[in-house]
Amino acid sequence: MSNLDFEKFQKLFLQEANEQLEIMEKAIMQLEEKGEDREIIDEFFRMAHSLKGSAGSMGYTAIASLTHEMENVLDKLRNTPGILNDDMIDLLFISIDTLKHLRENVEKDLPESVNPEIDHLLQRFQEITSPDGQKKQKAVDKKLYLTSQEFKNLKEKDQEKNVFLLCFELIHQQEMQSMVAFLIFNNLKDEGEIIKTCPPHLEEVEGDLPFFSILICTEKGREEIGKIVEQALDQEEYKIFPWSEIEKGEAGEYCQEVKESFARRDESRDSIRVDIEKVDQLMKLVGELVIDKERLLEISKGIKANSRDNPEAQALLQTIPHVDFIATELHESVMDIRMYPVGSIFKRFPRLVRDISRQTGKEVHLEFSGEDTELDRTILQEVFDPLVHLVRNAIDHGIEQPDQREARGKTARGSVALNAWQEENNIVIEVKDDGAGIDLEKIKARALEKNLVREKQAEEMDRESILELIMEPGFSTSESVNDLSGRGVGMDVVRTNIENLDGEVEITSEAGMGTSIKIVLPLTLAIVQALMVREKGNDYAIPLSAIFETMAVNGKNESDLIKTVKNREVVIWREQVIPLIRLSDFFQMGTSCQEGFLVIGGVKGRMVAIMVEAVLGEQEIVVKSLGDFLGKDKLFGEIPGISGATIKGNGEVALILDIQGMLKSFKKGGDTIERQSISC
Repeated sequence: MSNLDFEKFQKLFLQEANEQLEIMEKAIMQLEEKGEDREIIDEFFRMAHSLKGSAGSMGYTAIASLTHEMENVLDKLRNTPGILNDDMIDLLFISIDTLKHLRENVEKDLPESVNPEIDHLLQRFQEITSPDGQKKQKAVDKKLYLTSQEFKNLKEKDQEKNVFLLCFELIHQQEMQSMVAFLIFNNLKDEGEIIKTCPPHLEEVEGDLPFFSILICTEKGREEIGKIVEQALDQEEYKIFPWSEIEKGEAGEYCQEVKESFARRDESRDSIRVDIEKVDQLMKLVGELVIDKERLLEISKGIKANSRDNPEAQALLQTIPHVDFIATELHESVMDIRMYPVGSIFKRFPRLVRDISRQTGKEVHLEFSGEDTELDRTILQEVFDPLVHLVRNAIDHGIEQPDQREARGKTARGSVALNAWQEENNIVIEVKDDGAGIDLEKIKARALEKNLVREKQAEEMDRESILELIMEPGFSTSESVNDLSGRGVGMDVVRTNIENLDGEVEITSEAGMGTSIKIVLPLTLAIVQALMVREKGNDYAIPLSAIFETMAVNGKNESDLIKTVKNREVVIWREQVIPLIRLSDFFQMGTSCQEGFLVIGGVKGRMVAIMVEAVLGEQEIVVKSLGDFLGKDKLFGEIPGISGATIKGNGEVALILDIQGMLKSFKKGGDTIERQSISC
């Protein structure tokens, strides 16, 4: 195999291994909750079997060895009742963690070899499956279960073809039972559609298999199917039930209809694997196309005015709207490709919650809603770590110990919920718990102790401002430092990371009832709608998601709109007093004009009015990061109020204003003007 081929297959192996390990970890969680469920064990076995095969073919012996021993334990679980216990669950979890570590070594091109830790795991698995530890074998389940929907579908199939249930008991065959089953399965699959088998995935089963059954839909008759079966049998007994006998219940010993239907994802949908780097590259090209589209639209304005009698110019003018349409459709299609359901990160939390619960001695139930809500992949990747902090805090600080909850009239088991939904052009992800809530007085006391606020400030703070103190650097209510909290960096990291994504963090809490922390995020950071404004000959873009209204300011209405309070200019807007920022003053570009336009915007309920010379209109912009140039120790240093840049239709660069950053800078400049109702 060439290096190029090996790299390609290695990449595929890593992708598949990641998915398989996620499914295996989820299966362990379900086994811990539900007990020895056959379907869960079968799914677990299939994933381990697939991972073992692919790892073996790639030469990753440690992964192959460990998954092989896991298979043996799972096989014993399928055939021996009552052996699942906490020690086995812990061993399976440790094994999954080890497999993840081995996979990371492969990804980092580090040596992948058997080490003492893996040897210890292999030994523990072998102890479980050793003959000395085996118990009485569980009676083989002969029944092949059908859901109501499957039962209905088979009835329809039987009207066009023949449906048969074939049941085998390998009485005389003492060895290679699974091989006999495989041969029969292999012969029958060429004669029709295999609907279901017992045990599931018969072609993958290894070891003892004294009984199995196959449900097939075929054009062949009963005798023809019998002859095909007998080619692989020697003195063994088998039975064939036609659909009429299954429907009447005459095959009841071998076939059972399950009355409740189970919703299953449609796996038949066509899909392909695409390297995410290719999608990102496609997104960059679409971004360039959007820039050129805006350039064409800008050029077309001049052509319209000067080339009415030029047929080539008119043809170009007719083509540009079509290019505009295609570019917009292509952009939306690529955005759809980049959108991922938040459930893809939610599914990582059950294991985390389980481990933290055991570590803290608390009982916690994790709930989900809105897993299908979609968010840009880039944002989704960045939001995982903040969510981990929030879930840890919810359990460590929020949920009480079982005896404390019961003393307060609650259930011993606490609840943490991860919820997601869309609000206009934003996605909201909420971490909510039913714990003790946040003690506002304790927050103020700790903030004073750490000199985060002055005593007079603390007395005047409203509920929202007190809650926001928990996101200040260095703030923590923990009395001691442990693995979960106490370092005063968790919530500060949350706010910083979310604001870097142009998002917001909203906290609400009620004493004794619980806490809700919402992360509000834009759908995407790549291409957004913006309002273009001009000041001192420079153009700026303001994302529309942060704008509420624009209004003209002139000599007639200036005195009614703009006032001075506490030596600061404010704007009277809808019976509210909001601070005024003149863009020229903010960026120190000279004297600000007295007439122009007010752009009313805000985040997290904090409003601001930005005074600009001109409003140019709305435009779709491609966001370009300035992370390599702006910030501490960067080329241009820290410049508050700028979140990025975009290229205009004429090829010039326009800076993108960050209203949240402007508000922060404004706040540091002196006393703030709080929102308040007034009488006009």
